[in-house]
Amino acid sequence: REAPEGDTGVAKVIAVDRGHPPLTSTVTLSITVTDVNDCPPRLLPPTVLHVTEGAPPTLLGVLTATDYDVWALGHGPPFNISLAPTNPAHVLNHIKLIFDLHLDSGRGGAELWTSRAVDREEHPQLLVQVVVADAGKVAATNTVTVIIDDVNDNPMKPASKTVYLWKTQGGGSDAPLGRVYVKDPDDWDLGDKTFRWVGSPHPLFSLNTQDGTIFASSQVREGRYELHFSVSDRVWRQRGVSANVTVAEMLTQDALSHAAPITLTPTTPTDLTRGWTPMINYKNYVLV
Repeated sequence: REAPEGDTGVAKVIAVDRGHPPLTSTVTLSITVTDVNDCPPRLLPPTVLHVTEGAPPTLLGVLTATDYDVWALGHGPPFNISLAPTNPAHVLNHIKLIFDLHLDSGRGGAELWTSRAVDREEHPQLLVQVVVADAGKVAATNTVTVIIDDVNDNPMKPASKTVYLWKTQGGGSDAPLGRVYVKDPDDWDLGDKTFRWVGSPHPLFSLNTQDGTIFASSQVREGRYELHFSVSDRVWRQRGVSANVTVAEMLTQDALSHAAPITLTPTTPTDLTRGWTPMINYKNYVLV
């Protein structure tokens, strides 16, 4: 019944007698599909909410629901909204839900709050499982994503990284090598930072001083290059924090001809790197 135009149907029936000549008659039948409570309710947007890192208990938003079934038959509101018991401990420790039957014009709704400050460096986001049930007790679990907005609350420390640049052919455009790396748990503080060369810029590399991106010239040849940068942070009043980058340009045509693709399944890049914390010295691989 919930399909497009699925609540009604039309059928044409033709009757033919055995006379000579045969006579016919046509009748149109209208079919009404009676609703049953087979659709669980779902949360209405927004289901992606934000809170600032370190903020005191905060109202994130008001959750409301809807249902595809026929409300007049008792297959819809009032809705009941609650936290699922399957939520992990860290979600239950940081989130509380206050249900109010009078919200949303009496259909039922819930206020979603943080119950304490959240550290983004510990929890970049909270996936909150919310159970929504209709008046007939048909229920489903919905997910509300709470994104913890980063605050620049950690000073940076000197660090270095190694980038392996693999070129398959000469010429072409400049190759981006990623960003100058300093050890900093914050990840939304790029606007507070500026990047500089230490000493004279290398003629084969360029630097975007606003976002720290390094580019290798198309003229770079096989070898090893030591690049020295410094990073400043206006919030922490840090100046000249050391950030060194080693670029190794290496890939022969023979190596390319013997290369083979590798696919890691069923894992995803997110799953593969979950829980990984970069060390002070880490490596990037760039293929151009």
